[in-house]
Amino acid sequence: MRLVSVTIRNYRMHGDLTVPFAPSLTVIGGPNEVGKSTIIEAVHRALFLRSRASGDVLESMRSHVHAGHPTVELTFESGGSTYTVTKQFTGAATAPTTLTRSGAAVLRNEEAEKKLREIVAVEQIQGRNVEERLRMQWAHLWVWQGTAAESPLGEGLEEPLGRLRERLGSLEEAGVMESRMDSSVGQAVGEVQARRTKADGSPKTDSPLGRADAAVEEARRRVAAARAAIATLEAAVSTITKADSTVAESDSSLAARRGEQEENDRRAREAQTLEVRRAGQQAVATAAAASLTALAEGDRQIRECDARITTIESQRQPAEQAEAAASATLTAADERLAGARGAARDCRREHAELAELADMHRQAEHLEQRRSERVGLAGRCGRIATLRNEADDLRRRCDALPAVTAEDLASLTALERKRDAAQAKLDAIATRVELLSDAAAARLGNQDLVTGDPQTITAAAELRVDDVLVRITPGGGTSLAEARQVRDDAVSALDAGLRDLGIADIDEARRVQPLRQTLESSLAAKRTAITDLGGEQADRELADLDVEIAALEVEFGNAARAGFTRPTGVDAATVALRAVTERLREVGHAMTSANAAEQAAEQLLVDARARLEMAAQATREIDLTLRDVKVRRDVLVEEHGDDRDAAIAAAMQHRAKADEELAATTAAIERLQPELLRQTAGRLQRAIDRLLAAKQAALADRTIAMERLRTEGTLDPREDLAQALAAERVAVAAQRQAGQEARAYALLARLFAEKRAEIEARFVAPLANRVAGYLKCVFGAAATVSVGYASGTTGGKAFTGFALSRPDFGGVPIPFDRLSGGAREQTAAAFRLAMAEILAVEHGGCLPVVFDDAFVNSDQTRITAVQAMLDRAADNGLQVIVLSCNHRDYDPLGAEVVELSRTASV
Repeated sequence: MRLVSVTIRNYRMHGDLTVPFAPSLTVIGGPNEVGKSTIIEAVHRALFLRSRASGDVLESMRSHVHAGHPTVELTFESGGSTYTVTKQFTGAATAPTTLTRSGAAVLRNEEAEKKLREIVAVEQIQGRNVEERLRMQWAHLWVWQGTAAESPLGEGLEEPLGRLRERLGSLEEAGVMESRMDSSVGQAVGEVQARRTKADGSPKTDSPLGRADAAVEEARRRVAAARAAIATLEAAVSTITKADSTVAESDSSLAARRGEQEENDRRAREAQTLEVRRAGQQAVATAAAASLTALAEGDRQIRECDARITTIESQRQPAEQAEAAASATLTAADERLAGARGAARDCRREHAELAELADMHRQAEHLEQRRSERVGLAGRCGRIATLRNEADDLRRRCDALPAVTAEDLASLTALERKRDAAQAKLDAIATRVELLSDAAAARLGNQDLVTGDPQTITAAAELRVDDVLVRITPGGGTSLAEARQVRDDAVSALDAGLRDLGIADIDEARRVQPLRQTLESSLAAKRTAITDLGGEQADRELADLDVEIAALEVEFGNAARAGFTRPTGVDAATVALRAVTERLREVGHAMTSANAAEQAAEQLLVDARARLEMAAQATREIDLTLRDVKVRRDVLVEEHGDDRDAAIAAAMQHRAKADEELAATTAAIERLQPELLRQTAGRLQRAIDRLLAAKQAALADRTIAMERLRTEGTLDPREDLAQALAAERVAVAAQRQAGQEARAYALLARLFAEKRAEIEARFVAPLANRVAGYLKCVFGAAATVSVGYASGTTGGKAFTGFALSRPDFGGVPIPFDRLSGGAREQTAAAFRLAMAEILAVEHGGCLPVVFDDAFVNSDQTRITAVQAMLDRAADNGLQVIVLSCNHRDYDPLGAEVVELSRTASV
């Protein structure tokens, strides 16, 4: 099947657009929102959507720009014939559909829909979610915008994938298929293996091997129990002997440990007494050290205060000098500010006087300008008045003429022609009576007939010649009366029209109408000229301007000061204003400088005051600090006294004695090692506890062993052991046989699985080879594709996925869903092209494959490689249609280009 062309009318933004499709390669390009995707959607709906469709799917096709129902006319080739299907989507049950084939009768509506479904080999879409299920029709060939990276084995593609499996089975290159007997035997072996084996390969509990394993386990447990019984009796005798030895050893060791414990307790009590003594001595030594430290610290602080007093007194004189200098600076800054303020005040006064003078000159210039404008406006108003007079004259002349328009003249002319036609018809059927020889008495109606004077009658009349009376009826009677009535009606209509217009005859109307038209045209021209010149608005503007000039004169007279000379004329006023403005600008600059000098003098005064305040504050802070230090020194002297050296010497002697006594006690404690004594006490107590526990455990073991000898000493466990060993040998033999059978089934299942995998690989080889052939155009000659094919969840065979292998990625198969976005687009496109190539046999060797902006994640290098893949598809008989916003990227493809613009569909 091959698309030839499509014409779209009233479909969204397209009003009437025809797009041709090349037999092999077509690129439809143009910027966003020109309706590229809409074109290919219209083709799809012409093939798969019934024209009676309604609801949301119909609303999505309607145009908000063009009136009329959406209509698609698609021409395509299939089976050696050319078809044209036309569908008008109205939403009604009677929506028209036609299917035309060259040399055959036109099919309509349901017959056309049925035949079209047979050609495209799809089922009719019914029920809900029509739009969603509609997109899945030929989804393996139609790459909708935004779906290029989706897997071609995804949901909704079951039907084309099923037909692909059928086509692969019929290909010679697909190899030998699995026979029915092989499949049956393999399935039986697999079922047995599944019943007997878990998923991890271990035997199930209820399988022969599972039961044999359980029997061996039980036999071995019985053997172990018999051996344990024999060992238990032998161990009981050994336990009694060992317990007696343990009790004796424990009693001996306990006596020795208790002696060691008493000696350690004595030494610990001695160490505790010495630690109490050391604590008291430590308190005395600490107090002596604190007293010595306090005396030394007080002496240090007093000496430090003396040094600070000397330093502070040396700082006071420079502070007083700095304060005097700051006061002198303040006086100078005050004087400078007074001079700057005087200069700035003079500049501001002159600037104000010049500003007032400039305002007066500005008013004078404005007044002169308005006077000049009035001269021009007065001339325009005079021209308007002249035109008005001329227009009034034309209007009076026009009003004096009858109001005959071109339409009136045409109507009168038509009435005249109708009257003349009626009169001509009446004359044609009238009767002419002429007396050719004298008679005694000849009368026609009420008139005498005279020889040589013919009479015409249009109504029935009596003719008397001598005694003969003849009745003459012109035209047969009835038709003559009708002709006369028509003539009279036409005359009446023409007379009425002339009376309504106030004219005597139609010739006057022909004379008046052109003259009136000429006068009306001249009058309209005059009125247009008046409007262009301003009309009444110009008069109002002149009156307003006179009022404004009078007001300006009054305002100027009130504002003018003595000695001001008013300039005459706009030019003189402008020159005077420019001179005053220039002087005002110069004085303004001088005033700005004076103001800056005044602000600088004010800032200097502020700074001088701040420095004086800082100097005075520094002097005050020195005095306050000196007073605080002297007060602190007096407090320290009062606390520690004047003779601090003697007190420090006595404190040092007291501290040395306390340290000596503390050192002696500490040395005695260290010799006893109190920590070691505490560790020894714990160790000895643990040893005694363990010895007591061991003795108690040995006595308990001895009692239990004695009881076991009394209760079990009469049994024969060796006979039980012999029976258990015999049962174990039988179970092991059964287990060996079951294991051989299980391994045999596992081997058969593996062999069948390997063969099935080999057959499946040969089955999908034609598809994989075709996909790889396309992908080699993109990823190089060494690129390969593996396609999975196995039993599905419903029991049948299905494609389970595919992976891409590339040398530049280590040759490792990469599943489709782990590829990058661009690689998924390219790989999915190759798979779709291979699928279409195989399925094209069902459609005359050709199928259209549409890519709507399918390679948006591909760089320029990949785009070039993709074009080689598309060209290969065209060489293999497919029709490739590409939609792209950047159609210039596809120039190397050599395809037919259909370029759209935003106005192409209007």
